[in-house]
Amino acid sequence: WQAADKKLVAFGKTAVPTLTEGLTHTDPGARELASMYLASLGPDAEAAAPALVEVLSDESPFTQVNAASTLTHFPKHRDKAIPVLIELTRHSDPNTRLTAVYSLGNLEEHSTAQVEAIQAALNDENSDVQLAAIKVLGQMGQPAKASLTELQSLIDNQNTSDDLREAAVASKDQIEQAQK
Repeated sequence: WQAADKKLVAFGKTAVPTLTEGLTHTDPGARELASMYLASLGPDAEAAAPALVEVLSDESPFTQVNAASTLTHFPKHRDKAIPVLIELTRHSDPNTRLTAVYSLGNLEEHSTAQVEAIQAALNDENSDVQLAAIKVLGQMGQPAKASLTELQSLIDNQNTSDDLREAAVASKDQIEQAQK
């Protein structure tokens, strides 16, 4: 699988037409793989954007999150992707939530709804999702200032793991520095 993965990624833009076709396959697994490889191409997958918009409502949350994540690279399609990502921060699958949090955080501009969705992930039951939310908020800087109280609560909570506490301290510092 790893060798096949490397070969497919090496094809880059030339694989986009085939992967785009895979988004319409009847097998959900094929759509998931196509969306995953398109997501790995990032901005090089622009030709697939119309097909990615179509699968934002796919039955598979994995396809949805990969499609939405990829669409965030294209300003013309971000408005369609962002609400899907916000919704997927509340999905039952932790990997879907994790990808949605990181994808929202990678955007240059952050709306109140985006910040609130990421901030809500601070209380996620999965520590990887919590850690992602902590890191993303720190990277956001000024737009995440509303999360300072919650980050401080994580820092002060005796039940917070050392990893989460250290990340919360670092993110709190990043946000505070961005305000100066």
